[in-house]
Amino acid sequence: MHLPGLCIVTVLVLLFLSCSHTSITERYGKGAYELRGTMHVDKSLEGGCWFLLTADSASYEPLGEKTADLRNDGMRVVLAVSDTANVRTFCMSGKVVEVLDILEVQTPQ
Repeated sequence: MHLPGLCIVTVLVLLFLSCSHTSITERYGKGAYELRGTMHVDKSLEGGCWFLLTADSASYEPLGEKTADLRNDGMRVVLAVSDTANVRTFCMSGKVVEVLDILEVQTPQ
């Protein structure tokens, strides 16, 4: 590889690395944070209520446009979320958070 080609490859690699290590707050704004857990549905209420259960047994109720993509019982996800102020839901299945983005998905087998 000649020198100009090597320089272009180096710049592209550095650009990729700098983008992939951006923090959640830098990417989505103040108050944004990451949640990891497993999606579940509570079928005891009509229509069902979806919630995210984390490894430490904390429960979150995701809201927002992207939540339709999370409706798969047992799906493990990593989400970028922010807290919602003064929001109450019919389900009351956990702390209500707004889903800003779906960062990772692992469907159940």
